[in-house]
Amino acid sequence: MTTSDLDFYGLNTNEWIGMILPYESQDDQIDGDAGFGYRYRVAIMGNHPSDNSIKDEDIVFATTALGVSDGTGAGNRQRKPALSQGDVVMGKFLDGNRKQNPVITNSLGRTAGIKYGRGRFESKTGFVGSTKENNLLKRQETSEADGICSPKAISPSKSNRKSPLEQLKKSGIPLEATVGAIPKPIPKPPVDDMQSEIDQALAENAAQETEFNMF
Repeated sequence: MTTSDLDFYGLNTNEWIGMILPYESQDDQIDGDAGFGYRYRVAIMGNHPSDNSIKDEDIVFATTALGVSDGTGAGNRQRKPALSQGDVVMGKFLDGNRKQNPVITNSLGRTAGIKYGRGRFESKTGFVGSTKENNLLKRQETSEADGICSPKAISPSKSNRKSPLEQLKKSGIPLEATVGAIPKPIPKPPVDDMQSEIDQALAENAAQETEFNMF
C-alpha cells in the first residue's frame, strides 16, 4: 500500500498535520548555531514514512508562522515560539502540490494521558537539549482546561512557620473571645504639654549656645 492509497488529513488540500522530529536531527537549528529564523523538521503524516527509510536529517525544515501579537522582531518586538520535539503541529504547503515548503501555523496541546515512544509519529518529552526540568513544576508537560499546577516553593511538612493559633498563644492573647484581652494603648500626652517640652528644649539649647559664645 502506498500513500496514494491512503486517506489522510490534507490529502486533497495543501494542509497537513505532523510531528516535530527529535532534537538530535536539528539541534544546530534549534540552538541557533546554524540556519535562520524559527524552523523545525516535521514528519508530515501521509507524506513521510513511519519507518526510517527517509532519515530524519533528510526531511526538509518547516518555517514557523507567528501570531499577530508575537511580533516580527521589528522595533525589538518579538516572542519566541514554544515548540519542542514530539509536538503535534498543523500547517500548509506554501508551494502547493510540490510540498517542499511547509509552514507551521498552529499546534495541538498535550494531555495528561500522553505516552512517549521511539517511533517517528510517537510523542517525545520536551525536556531535551538546554531545556531542563525546574524545581517548582518538575516534569509537567500537559496543557489542558484544568490549568497548570501551582508551584510550591516549600513543602508544608518542611516549613518552620508556626500556625496563627500558635503565634496567638505565644503573644499571650487568649484564643477565645475575652473582654479586655488586648490592653489599652498608652495615651499620648496632650498637645499643650508636648509644646511646652519642645519650648523648654529649645530654650536650653539657646542658653548653651550663648554660654559657648561668651568664651
